[in-house]
This record gives sequence, C-alpha cells and structure tokens, in this order.
Amino acid sequence: MSELGAYLKQLRLSRGFSLRDVERITDGKVSNAYLSQVETGKVKHPTAVMLHRLTAAYCSDFGDMMRAAGEDFRAPQLTCPTCGQPQ
Repeated sequence: MSELGAYLKQLRLSRGFSLRDVERITDGKVSNAYLSQVETGKVKHPTAVMLHRLTAAYCSDFGDMMRAAGEDFRAPQLTCPTCGQPQ
C-alpha cells in the first residue's frame, strides 16, 4: 500500500464510510472499484481532480491530500490557452 493509499483509507474509515458510501457521496464520480485500487496502490497516479473529489467527500484539506500524494501525484501538463506553450 502506498503512503497515499494508506492516507485515503485512514480518512475514509475515520469518517465511517465504506467504499460504496464514497461512490454514493461523489454521485458515482469516484467508483468504489477505483478507490479500492488507489487505496491498495494498484492505481499509482490518481489525478488532481480525483483527489479533489475525495477531499470534498471527506471534508478534508486539499493541501494535506497533495502532501500525502507526494511522489505518487503526477501534475497535469498545462498549456497556455493563448500561445499553446507549456506552463
């Protein structure tokens, strides 16, 4: 289990949520299968959007979530909408 996976599982359990509860709370945007894979380390690079959804579901701090992601987090490649250059 990755540090992020352990952190997410601890948050979920501390809220008393099952994997299916999280799926329901996020209106299906975070499936219970996907969350299970992130928690067990099978998915190593969840997106910032997915982590933000979990932050909202757990009423937690996004900065703490990102710190827990550490090396497991891959920032999305952003480009300038005007010139197309990477930012």
